Amino acid sequence: MSISPVKKTIKLCPNPSNSKEVYLESILFKCSHSMDLGIYNIEGKLILNHKGLKIQTNSSRIKVPTKNLDKGIYLMKITLNNKEYIKRLVNK
Repeated sequence: MSISPVKKTIKLCPNPSNSKEVYLESILFKCSHSMDLGIYNIEGKLILNHKGLKIQTNSSRIKVPTKNLDKGIYLMKITLNNKEYIKRLVNK
């Protein structure tokens, strides 16, 4: 598996966040049926794991619940079409 640059490929909003959810947006989602999503704390511990997360047909936006996350910095590892993408999330 390769790690791909993500700045223009997948957008995370709002970020920083103080809401109960964030959204991942990408045109790549329209070409896929599912993805894996892991949320890690800054120490590298897996906090949330969503394997086989379903993507709605023709959707470019996915809701990710964050209400159970403490304040802090997290890394989101997104696996989609055999590529890994990393996004940094700041939860206020």
